[in-house]
Amino acid sequence: MRFRYGHLNSSRFILTVVLVCIQFFAFGLPISTTGTGGNWTLPGSWAGGVVPVLGDDVTIATGATVNLTTNQSCNSLIINGTGILNMNTATRTLAITNALTLSNTSQIQGAGFDRIINAATLTVSAAASSIIQDIQLNIAGLGTISGTVTFSTGNTASKSFGSLTINTGAILTMPTAAVTVGVVGALTLNGTASIQGNNNNRIINAGTFSVAAGANATIQQVQLNVTNAAQVDGTLTFNTGIATKTFGSLTINGTFTNTAFVNPISINGSMVNNGTFSQGTGRVTFTGATSNTVTGTAVTTAFGGGITINKGASQANILDVQCVITMVNGGLILTNGTFELTSASTIVPFTAD
Repeated sequence: MRFRYGHLNSSRFILTVVLVCIQFFAFGLPISTTGTGGNWTLPGSWAGGVVPVLGDDVTIATGATVNLTTNQSCNSLIINGTGILNMNTATRTLAITNALTLSNTSQIQGAGFDRIINAATLTVSAAASSIIQDIQLNIAGLGTISGTVTFSTGNTASKSFGSLTINTGAILTMPTAAVTVGVVGALTLNGTASIQGNNNNRIINAGTFSVAAGANATIQQVQLNVTNAAQVDGTLTFNTGIATKTFGSLTINGTFTNTAFVNPISINGSMVNNGTFSQGTGRVTFTGATSNTVTGTAVTTAFGGGITINKGASQANILDVQCVITMVNGGLILTNGTFELTSASTIVPFTAD
């Protein structure tokens, strides 16, 4: 009996060790660069000589550059300070199970759509001024920008997010090349968030769009395409150059201001103005082969650049303007559909046949 008792204790001890090892490897290792870094696959690039693998939490420290020379995986990646992840060497993919975090002046360098990073989330830390070059970035979940991130150098690689939030004081900028950013779900601007570009070929496609109450957000020369609802509860200003804006529907509870004046917008659904709509001389085109309305509690909705109705091939598709509007004389263009005015508005839609 003593032998069996001792044997059982030994078995339990061995089982405990195995379980501890399984748990240890399941959670992975925290691994950081050493010195100036080097190739990902070289032990000398990492403290302790341990090369990161799937499940490990990896940090590229300030002053270090890690070259991705083969496809790699890890649980999370933090790039600190002046740290650099270099993907210029060849076609490579880095699969990050969870979070990618950028801080300070960290960089991800690459030269083409075949340099790919897949991650669950992206965080750009407050006070960061990080650069992501021409790499394909696929963020399955939430991207949170609290500092500045620049998409630069090259126009072949797209950037995609499950959803994207830009916080107060934060900047998403696309200054040097045509870049397309895709947001499957919600694009949200908080506080003094800013999206900056300098050409209509800087494109952001989003499922929905919102500007939070109390925000004072700006969008420069960037093409914005929102498939579904857009809602402005704070202040949104479009400035600096012509770039088109398209919305599935548009609700304004705060202030919508176009200081670039001639910037056109398109609305594929209905419009509600309960705040201030200052479109300048930019034309508003109502599209979509359905009937929609223009409503709201604002005293006046001003269409200073005029209205175009292009609602499919049937006269049965009606835009019914139910709130008081003003419009530049001769400002109505009827392409397809029907324009119906059921409010007490005084307009001169046509000045010639």
